[in-house]
Amino acid sequence: MPACCAFGCTNRSEREKGTGITFHKFPKDEERRKLWINSIRRENFIPSKYTVVCSVHFEEKCIDRTSVNIVRLREGAVPTIFCLFLLTIKIRGTKLENRQLKESLPLPFLIQTTVMLHCQMILLSLLLLRVLIHQPNKILKEL
Repeated sequence: MPACCAFGCTNRSEREKGTGITFHKFPKDEERRKLWINSIRRENFIPSKYTVVCSVHFEEKCIDRTSVNIVRLREGAVPTIFCLFLLTIKIRGTKLENRQLKESLPLPFLIQTTVMLHCQMILLSLLLLRVLIHQPNKILKEL
């Protein structure tokens, strides 16, 4: 029952059956493996032979779905989609503790979090726009 190793991703193989989400092991080729590790962008990350990345993190052009039973990655595929996952930090306690915790977070972490939040807002805006274009009457009735 592998789980995707991408930070913030909650996809697990037993939960995703029938959804079209597939799981892919890291390449054995050292060069390609390093590309994947760099793409994952997790500090001190060393994947095991069982570590997987789910298909959500690959562009559709990287996935070969031509076989009826097997979904494979195309040659040279590298996971590149990571801004879909909203990073949430649960901060409890007093205001002083919260401020100290926020101030202790490294700047790259805060920048990456901000970028991910912007990606989320853009995706939500695009989804809303798509609904407005394709189902304007439904939206107007609810307003």
